Amino acid sequence: MSFSIRVLNRLRTGFSTTVSEFLSDATQIKGAIRSKGNPISHAEFVELCQKTLIDDIPSLWQDLSLTGQFSAFIETSTHWILAVDPIRSYPLYYWLSGTTFTVTDAVLPDDRTPEPAFSPEFLWFGFVSGADTLYKGVKQLLAGQCLLINRSTGQIQSFFYAQHKAPQEWLTSAPEAFEALKHYDDALWARFIEDVGDRPIWIPLSAGYDGRYILAALLQRGLKSQLRCYTYGRPNSFEIAMAKRVCEQCDVPWTPVFFDNTTWRCFPEADSQEFLMHAFSGSAVPQWMEWVAFRQLLATTTVELNAVIVPGHSGDFLGGSHLRSELGSVKTEYGSSDAISSLFRHHGRLISPVSDEKNAIQIHLLAQYPQLAFWDAFSFTGLVESWNVINRQAKFIGNACQAYSWFGYDWKLPLLDFEFCQFWYQLPRSLRWNSRLYHQFLFETYFFPMGIDFQPPVTFTKKGSLALLKQHAPQAVYNGLKNWAKDMRRNTVDFNGWQWLNDELLRHIDTPTPYRNREDHALLAKWLVQKTVL
Repeated sequence: MSFSIRVLNRLRTGFSTTVSEFLSDATQIKGAIRSKGNPISHAEFVELCQKTLIDDIPSLWQDLSLTGQFSAFIETSTHWILAVDPIRSYPLYYWLSGTTFTVTDAVLPDDRTPEPAFSPEFLWFGFVSGADTLYKGVKQLLAGQCLLINRSTGQIQSFFYAQHKAPQEWLTSAPEAFEALKHYDDALWARFIEDVGDRPIWIPLSAGYDGRYILAALLQRGLKSQLRCYTYGRPNSFEIAMAKRVCEQCDVPWTPVFFDNTTWRCFPEADSQEFLMHAFSGSAVPQWMEWVAFRQLLATTTVELNAVIVPGHSGDFLGGSHLRSELGSVKTEYGSSDAISSLFRHHGRLISPVSDEKNAIQIHLLAQYPQLAFWDAFSFTGLVESWNVINRQAKFIGNACQAYSWFGYDWKLPLLDFEFCQFWYQLPRSLRWNSRLYHQFLFETYFFPMGIDFQPPVTFTKKGSLALLKQHAPQAVYNGLKNWAKDMRRNTVDFNGWQWLNDELLRHIDTPTPYRNREDHALLAKWLVQKTVL
């Protein structure tokens, strides 16, 4: 018996020629590949793979130390090779029908029948963990994974050539780690500048630190003439105000993209629905807000066709912002129950599963962990972080970049540079707790010297003192303060106008749920399940 394969390039026209290369019908590579930190051409990489014995491919890829942003389909005389980069920049999906494999960069509802078993997990996390999807028999490649498919037998061999955890802890001091970070920082931006060249660079700038880090690092390295920034949100939000202030201080062009109660009425439009289905692919909730914002930017501003979009995902994650909420209290020993509790506590934010559904999700999650009884604190941190990167960061957060690809633009995620990630993974947890080292480095190296050491406001809530005022203050005083609190909360919590977005989404789902801040992802998840699974 022999097997055949078909490759569906549904997003092929969505990429500019700067990031796509199709060497032949049987060999297709998208993106840029690096070996041991240096660029390697697609042709050279393909030649190495095709002349290497298939059993030696895993060791070859390990020896090459492959990084970059790419996906690959390579045909050899005996096998098909499928792979995605260490952060799954360009997703790949596959399934088998009879003796025909299908490989594609986007799965659409008409391709396969739905798989309702994973719907509760998708509604809870906003993505399906592991290789499964919401379509029967459809699998997805995971970050840093390579598949070897035997053309004669159909047998699939899988291996990970890039691991998102350190083999051992680097027991270092804060001063030593700070000095080492300078080296990794310089190397990171040297690679980035080599990749980008003299192309225009557009940074989606928020009030946070990650986008500001990118802006400051590139300014300090003399790329000012290439830099432009944009920020989206409510006109009076702190995000808009902070980004404007940073760009004025840096003397960098800045474009605001304002949202109002009419922004989201494009949801039913054909191009919007098409994007949602492609970015969803049975894997993760699309970051539709990014798509709307970028489309609005293109409609009002000239974004050069050769521009590179550079969002700040996910510097705060590497710095350790997630550790307290994801790992909880520090212990000397962790078990599988701690792992499941961590994932449910930190990542389950959308629509809660009922008891039976929760048990099924737990079984699915446990199958993805090594069968060890206990882990020490460092190993457990690496285990949970690896799951986070492979699932949440690569599928859910990284899905935001699909918006740029959709309109034909190249993009880079320098703060998820694999070598930069490896530096952070090896650090003691004490240096990453509360982003201690990360924030110190940003402020001392960039923000203080450049006069952009602005801090975002503390999120405002109207509980507590207002409840006390309601009991004791005159009604007029209470009403005035209540309205003031509502405005403050809107500008610090609902700064992107999520309520307007949610109001629009509620019009399109069968069983609406009450509005909560940021519930757009929950409502989108519910709409997607209703449209494709139910």
